[in-house]
Amino acid sequence: MAGEVSIWRPTTTVARRQADALSEVFHRTELAEAQVSGVAEVTKHAVMEAMTTNLLRRQAEMIAPDGAEHYALLTLAGVTEMAQVIASVRRGR
Repeated sequence: MAGEVSIWRPTTTVARRQADALSEVFHRTELAEAQVSGVAEVTKHAVMEAMTTNLLRRQAEMIAPDGAEHYALLTLAGVTEMAQVIASVRRGR
């Protein structure tokens, strides 16, 4: 209305920028937590699979000891591939 004094608040823009910056920090934090959780889950699963693979390898060595070197090589290849999958999850691929 005419004659009213309008209040100019210079902090409104500053407050908005601070709120946006804080929102960005929260977003980054949530993203980082999700990435850590994802990598942890994939790692746990890979460890369990590696344990199962090694158990199967030992059983194969008992049944057919002549193939021990082959079983070891195949197990190493499989576990190495699992490690690469974990690394790719971390890189976001």
